[in-house]
Amino acid sequence: MELVKGIKERRSTRKFTDQAVSEDDIREIVATAAYAPSWKNTQTSRYIAVVNPEKKQEIADTCVMGFAGNQRIIGEAPVLIVETTVNERSGYERDGSFSTSKGTHWQSYDAGLAGEAFCLAAWEKGLGTVIMGIFEEEKVKEVLQIPETESVSALIALGYPEEVPEAPKRKETEVLLKIVKIKRTSIGMEKTLCLLKRAGRFLIYRNYQAEPGKEGMPKNNKRNSEKQLTIRKLMNIIKSKHMNKCSYITLKTKRKVKGNGYEKNI
Repeated sequence: MELVKGIKERRSTRKFTDQAVSEDDIREIVATAAYAPSWKNTQTSRYIAVVNPEKKQEIADTCVMGFAGNQRIIGEAPVLIVETTVNERSGYERDGSFSTSKGTHWQSYDAGLAGEAFCLAAWEKGLGTVIMGIFEEEKVKEVLQIPETESVSALIALGYPEEVPEAPKRKETEVLLKIVKIKRTSIGMEKTLCLLKRAGRFLIYRNYQAEPGKEGMPKNNKRNSEKQLTIRKLMNIIKSKHMNKCSYITLKTKRKVKGNGYEKNI
């Protein structure tokens, strides 16, 4: 399965056939979901596959807050997956304190990542899923005897889809995405000239274009594109309107110092 294709084609399935789901398929789906990213690779998600019809019906009757939609789905689906999370690992330090200001948020975040991986792995096998969030956690834990060290993160119906619904309309990328670009600022002409005066340096100037033959300006040819320009000439170029593109490749200090009847370059 191509990953992008699977992500786009997967659907939440709310109507299932009565075809049974093999235990081998369930095991392979869980093995794939284990590769979901998690906080510091803690891998806190656990899965309970309820295939017993009586237990499924008990959960549907007593654990979903009387929500008819979930009751019907659980009753029809061949398998009900109860995803749980091992407490106080994801987002926690070894001493039991929270690692961030998000508190228990990372525990739920990891459960969501694992849940999506589970659903995609199931879809690859031709199986449909729907994640259900309306349930009473304590009642689910009581029915399935889930230990206090774990929390119930989600209920996932699993089975072969009777129908594949159309994809709901997705939001436009412009609504979902914000790109923060590097802000490029200009120090301005006056400050640029001031800095050049103080620098007292030569700059290698490339990709220079000027009006051919203009006094004080080099002609536009390959030889002159590598020519070193004095600060005075460079200032004249910057002031002119004939400069197109330039790149400052390197700086070389070359100032003449007079004294005691001789000159030297430094």
